[in-house]
Amino acid sequence: MPVSPAPVTVRAATAADLGALVRLQDVVHAPHVAREPHRYAPTAAPAVAAWLAAALDRPNTTALLAVGPEGRAWGYALCMVVDQPATPFTHPRRSLRVDQLAVAQEARRRGVGRARMAAAEALGRDRGCAALELDVRADNDEARAFYAGIGYAPRQLRLGRRLDGAG
Repeated sequence: MPVSPAPVTVRAATAADLGALVRLQDVVHAPHVAREPHRYAPTAAPAVAAWLAAALDRPNTTALLAVGPEGRAWGYALCMVVDQPATPFTHPRRSLRVDQLAVAQEARRRGVGRARMAAAEALGRDRGCAALELDVRADNDEARAFYAGIGYAPRQLRLGRRLDGAG
């Protein structure tokens, strides 16, 4: 049952937000580990905090933090500007790569995902990006439905097969 939308503010995260980012990162990463333990490793909070701190220090990277009432961190997206040079086959291109997309369970269906993606699109436009790109696991029906509902469509499919026969 949908919950009423709540006021959501999206802002660039800072080092002071690392604790919230680490908590939210587990929301998105734990299901990946459960579904594909051969690919995704369990994480430890100190290592995640160090990795996120380094990401926040990169000039091409912004973590967008969605904050609900009373300042509670409800979601985030890690956004990276990617410049692809021209090749004999392609034109040069600047895009915004969005990764580490998370919304806290208690904040779902409250407009957090939409606000976070609107902020990512605005960031991409501000940085001169021609497109916003993100990956969604093929078996993540909820996320695929969400992105389709806000106008995202598959542009390219990446196929895979485990070589050890596990699928």
